[in-house]
Amino acid sequence: MHRQQAQLTRELLDAAAAAGRQRQAQNHRTVLVNLDKIIASLQALHPPEADENA
Repeated sequence: MHRQQAQLTRELLDAAAAAGRQRQAQNHRTVLVNLDKIIASLQALHPPEADENA
């Protein structure tokens, strides 16, 4: 779910930047940074099973 939101946010960021909407792009960058932190924290708590079997 968070990865999907991060991907959507990247797309919105790219679109805003391409349209010259710098304030909106910066807001999306902030959201993306926070989502990346959440994703990293969740991965640290629950590593993928594939990594456990390696």
